[in-house]
Amino acid sequence: MLKKNPISRADFLVGALFINVVFILLGVGSTWSYNSYSSYLLDIVHSQRSLLVFQRQQTALLFVWVAIPSIVIIVNIEIAFVRLLKKPVPALLAQVQKIAAWIMFLGIALVVFGNQLVNPIWAKTFSEAGYSRCDTVILRANKQFFNDAWVLNPEDCYDPMLKQILHENHSRLGFEKGARYLEQKHAFLQDRNIHQGSQ
Repeated sequence: MLKKNPISRADFLVGALFINVVFILLGVGSTWSYNSYSSYLLDIVHSQRSLLVFQRQQTALLFVWVAIPSIVIIVNIEIAFVRLLKKPVPALLAQVQKIAAWIMFLGIALVVFGNQLVNPIWAKTFSEAGYSRCDTVILRANKQFFNDAWVLNPEDCYDPMLKQILHENHSRLGFEKGARYLEQKHAFLQDRNIHQGSQ
């Protein structure tokens, strides 16, 4: 039988470094993703595109940094004392770990449910820009729970062609296609009304 070599201190240090880097990259990636999504939404609002599909859960990424430092503190204390020094965690640091654990659970809860705190602010932004939220099933039923469709013209919530476009492609490409369709439709209707008015 092969004898397993005991894990060295260097291995624990490499492992700790790896864990720290992973969590920091997770935080940076989540922050970048939230900022990118926010910019995308604000561009649509400022451009007054005819359609905006809001993915409600995306905004919870804002809260990732509540949990990450707590996880890093807990893991580093554990590795430093229990794995490297082979000693029990000092009472003061054990208290720090307990507090960090509570903050970590709060952070995880915010990542899951925190969008409820942020989304009303986005809804106000959309409303003030002239958008109306569709209460119709314009999106696919399995997407309706986590997404809202907002339009500049409330009648578009009942447009069967828009519904078909969004059912076929629930992605930014599909949203863009839906917005272009609405803009072309309204441009056509406007031209027709102008021609009818001039006759």
